[in-house]
Amino acid sequence: MIKIGKPRINTKISSYVWIMAIIISLIMLIIFGTYTALNFIKTRNYIKIDAIVTNVSYYYEPSSDGESLINYIELKYTFDNLEYIGKQRVFFRNFQKVDKKVKIYVNPNNPKVIRDNYLTKLSIFIFIISLIFNIFTTKAYLTMKKEKLMEKDYEKRKNF
Repeated sequence: MIKIGKPRINTKISSYVWIMAIIISLIMLIIFGTYTALNFIKTRNYIKIDAIVTNVSYYYEPSSDGESLINYIELKYTFDNLEYIGKQRVFFRNFQKVDKKVKIYVNPNNPKVIRDNYLTKLSIFIFIISLIFNIFTTKAYLTMKKEKLMEKDYEKRKNF
């Protein structure tokens, strides 16, 4: 049987590296948390409705490194008894099927405008990953500091 012990922290890594990792992850938390919050504030009056996927496709968009593949779905939805057609970016078009019912958020003042769930989900994902990274990095840093203090205390007692 494999025995799993307490994870060990590499105490040879300098405190500067740990602190920089914590600061960078905090900056990412602030950036992506702020983006997500502002997006939800901006679209707080949008109304959640059902839409039907009418087409699943992709297109190429010029980018700094050539072309980027953009997956999207075409949607048909009804708002105030009027029918609209819109597009929404998706991460994976393989999981999308024609005639599938999806939830979208529509601007009641301009029903042609749909909230961009693609960037919202991506921002939330990066926020969560940054939060987890920050928690583990901070815990590792504090554990390393504690181990170094214990080593110094041991050395003092040994030399006493």
